[in-house]
Amino acid sequence: MNYILTKLFAALLTLLFFLLLSDCYAQNSIGFTGGINFAKIKYEYTGTDWSIYEPNAESVIKPYLGFRIESLFGKSETMKGLFQSGLFVNFTGSKEKYPRYYSEDTLKSQIAQKYYDMGYDNVTIDCISVKGAINLIYFEVPFHFGMYYKGIRVFAGPYFRFGISGNYKREIGYDVYASQNWGGTLPVINKTDTQKDNYKVQFEASRVEKTGLEDDKIYYKIYDFGLNYGIGYQYESLFLSMHWSSGLTNIVAEVEGSVDPNYINQQNRLFNISLTILF
Repeated sequence: MNYILTKLFAALLTLLFFLLLSDCYAQNSIGFTGGINFAKIKYEYTGTDWSIYEPNAESVIKPYLGFRIESLFGKSETMKGLFQSGLFVNFTGSKEKYPRYYSEDTLKSQIAQKYYDMGYDNVTIDCISVKGAINLIYFEVPFHFGMYYKGIRVFAGPYFRFGISGNYKREIGYDVYASQNWGGTLPVINKTDTQKDNYKVQFEASRVEKTGLEDDKIYYKIYDFGLNYGIGYQYESLFLSMHWSSGLTNIVAEVEGSVDPNYINQQNRLFNISLTILF
């Protein structure tokens, strides 16, 4: 990871150096950017064994921070070519609600075990809801190309992201009935309850083997690739922009015997509004 980031910084600094020295560019600038993402993960579960588990996703609001490199080139004073890049910390994610959960039987067993450990002899668990929230943090490098006309910028281009951190929070709602133990010392339990779990996201560059699995983690690919397209307007040194971002990569990591990306597809989607102070 450190090796990748070192190369990335070196490439950006080299690009900025040549842009600033080049005579073919009419204007070069760099600026600091802050904004918000309206992010959501697109879920697609395929196959008769998986499609019934596809969750309903909801958008979440996340921050967006970084620095922007921009170059305007061309002889015209009103219309110019445009190139943008930079390095951003991009927060994405989604809220989700499952109509059915693909490991529901395992969840029931885990919850029931808690009551067996308390001394109950007969425990029945019925899951009534499974909700979750996934939070992912990436370094992002975009390469935008477009046009400038009297302060208005229209741009589009690819982005590359590298995962750095994240977590997954899950809440399970369930009905539990637990009968007395043989000694009759425990009261009967008949209620609705919840269990909350928190998992760390582990970014992986390759397939995760069973021997390397950890129960308190979920696994995503370390990279994400997609397209950005947007519009913005500059007034003096302030650049207000909005763009849409569509992921083209399935960000789910393959986990041996558990998660198969051929049947579970997740892609990042977001709408961004940001303000850049240009220098």
